[in-house]
This record gives sequence, C-alpha cells and structure tokens, in this order.
Amino acid sequence: MIIRIVRERVREGFEAEYEALLREAAATLLAGSPGLMFFYLCRPVGGNPGEFGVVSLWRDLDSLQAFAGKRWRESLLTPELAALVEESRVEHLDVLDRPKT
Repeated sequence: MIIRIVRERVREGFEAEYEALLREAAATLLAGSPGLMFFYLCRPVGGNPGEFGVVSLWRDLDSLQAFAGKRWRESLLTPELAALVEESRVEHLDVLDRPKT
C-alpha cells in the first residue's frame, strides 16, 4: 500500500475559495478511482490557516500511477487551484505493516 501526502500553502486571503475548490476537485478526481482505498482532506492542527493537505491510501504503486500518470510524484492541481497555491509538496510512503487492533 502507498500513502500519498500532498501539502499546499495557499496565497493569503484565498483560503475559503481554495477549500471549496479542493472539496469539489477531490470529489471529482479522487472518488471512485480504481485502487484508491480512502482519502482525507486536511488542515494542520493549530497551524497556518493557509495550509491544506490531502492524504490518500492506494492499494499499490501501479494504482497510484494509473491515476496520476507520469506526474505521480507531483501535486495534481486543476488550473483554478494552481492559481491559488504558493507552495506544494508531495510525499509517498510505502506501508510496511498495519498494527493489529
């Protein structure tokens, strides 16, 4: 399994617009993608109000690459979202084990 973490810092004053666009884009782009196990839209706790995150869990790297294509290591922003973003970071983690509960 692959965890994909996307963190973005939005231009000041555009937080509400970005959040609305992010919710719409995530519902359109992510929901129902083959191999996607779940995703969360996030904000840092006690952090900068202009920071957002998207955490997703993919069945495997092939599923992620089928969704994102050759640019799978980059943030996939619609043009509307990209216009509001100052900085974007993407990280991928390979899940080694899942604790038994």
